[in-house]
Amino acid sequence: MNHTLAVSELNVQLMGMAGIAVVDVQFEPNCWRTYSGNTLKPDLYAVTSDGEYEDSWFFEIDLATEAPSRILSKCEQYQDYYRSGVEQSDYGVFPKVVWIIPDSKRRDSLQGHIRQSAN
Repeated sequence: MNHTLAVSELNVQLMGMAGIAVVDVQFEPNCWRTYSGNTLKPDLYAVTSDGEYEDSWFFEIDLATEAPSRILSKCEQYQDYYRSGVEQSDYGVFPKVVWIIPDSKRRDSLQGHIRQSAN
């Protein structure tokens, strides 16, 4: 329930950003992407515009309830999806991936795990 509320709150915040229009928004499961027998499951997909440019986004809401290994696995899945070229072929671009985390302690922990896994 908390996760669903956090995704809804993100949508409300996107809609209320000054100078930014939300061109498209897709909630789960409509924002899920299938590739090579796998399914990437972002929490929210959005396309925003400042009137001149459009930007595409995959959002992940982390409430610090998942083990870091699960987050790393999701990062790898995003890399695999990027390498598949499916999104670029279907939509022309690959969205920025934004992780929303609850606090700096969680951020530091996840950054450490990501650095460690990259070695």
